[in-house]
Amino acid sequence: MNTAAEFWALVNKDGPYSKRLKSNCWEWTGARCPITWGDNYGRVYWKGRGYNAHRIAWEIEHGVAVPAGLDACHACDNPPCVNPAHVWIGTRQHNAIDRALKGRGGRVRDHYFERGVDRAIEGKRAGNLRSIHEEAA
Repeated sequence: MNTAAEFWALVNKDGPYSKRLKSNCWEWTGARCPITWGDNYGRVYWKGRGYNAHRIAWEIEHGVAVPAGLDACHACDNPPCVNPAHVWIGTRQHNAIDRALKGRGGRVRDHYFERGVDRAIEGKRAGNLRSIHEEAA
């Protein structure tokens, strides 16, 4: 796959509605990572290389590659979603903090909260995370 038209042809824009984001998820209808891997992310072979589909959606929308060292993260927490309005760019640490703030981190949540980092998350890190969300929008 090499064009935006080919990519968007594999997207269902009538996915589940996100009350928090006030818009529908756009679900990838192409290949997905096996659910046995625990993620169900859309996968796409884009310009000769395999990627997560939500990353390519963000790149198509913004016209630039995701900067090195950063990841495409879901604001909607729906792995097959490729709606660019639901994708933000951040570090893996930002993504882990986002999961912890939403109460979905498992061991990540325990790691941050058992060490008393909840105050830092509520303050400085949460502020940094909010600014990253705003910059990516």
